Amino acid sequence: MRQGHRSLRGLSRQIPERAFATNARFYRGDCAFRAKQYDLALPDLEAVIAAGTPDFRESALVGASDILFRDKRWEGALEHYTKLEKVAAIPQNVLAAKVGRMRCLRELGRIDEAADAASKVIAEPGANNDLRAEAGLLQGRKAMEANSLDDAYVKFKAVVTASTSEAGAEAKYHMAYVRYMRGKYTDTEKEVFDPVKKYPSYEQWKARGFILLADAYVQLNDRFQAKATLQSVIDHVSDPELVAQARTRLDTILASEVQQTTPAPQEDIEAPIDESNPRENDE
Repeated sequence: MRQGHRSLRGLSRQIPERAFATNARFYRGDCAFRAKQYDLALPDLEAVIAAGTPDFRESALVGASDILFRDKRWEGALEHYTKLEKVAAIPQNVLAAKVGRMRCLRELGRIDEAADAASKVIAEPGANNDLRAEAGLLQGRKAMEANSLDDAYVKFKAVVTASTSEAGAEAKYHMAYVRYMRGKYTDTEKEVFDPVKKYPSYEQWKARGFILLADAYVQLNDRFQAKATLQSVIDHVSDPELVAQARTRLDTILASEVQQTTPAPQEDIEAPIDESNPRENDE
């Protein structure tokens, strides 16, 4: 593969001004892309996209957008996925463009736009259950940000019903959070324990659920359960960020208990002297 890439490099150098230069750059870029030499592939694919050659534009956009997404260059990837969605003729590439746009917008924090893009993914015939669940999560998050908690709960519940993947575990956590935001702390407990049974492999969402459960126990004035739940996270979870969150909450509870049980300092009180009845001297 490397030998083929070197041959194509030589070819494009020989004919830089000829009509087939774009062809050579595409084949060289595509060769490097297939060999996972992304740093070599991207300049050639970008040049082909800029040239606007219809024969290669779709394939070049697929490759370039994929490289930029892998490199977490969300803005550049979004630009290419948007172009790809407009020109793609192959159904697989149409789906890839819509999914790519949705994910880039999510990573950029543009949740409203990501949710709109998610609607297009859900409508795609080729989208599988996992992709539909991923898209449904974004629609639920949009409803959460708009404080439409009931709508958010319904959307997250639909994800849970359709998915046994991590998206389902995340959606179940969000369902518990909606219950918590509604002040339904007992229901929060039920929502947290459900994913422990259905999604045992996803530690992050189990841990987040238990931290939320501890918050609910505090609201229910059950500090004993709250402390035990947080200590369990500290002892058994490997994610340092989640452990830190649990420890901070536990320290807050312990500090509040110390404050409640420590008596307030009392001021020294001098006994009054009754001068009207002086003590007689001993005879």
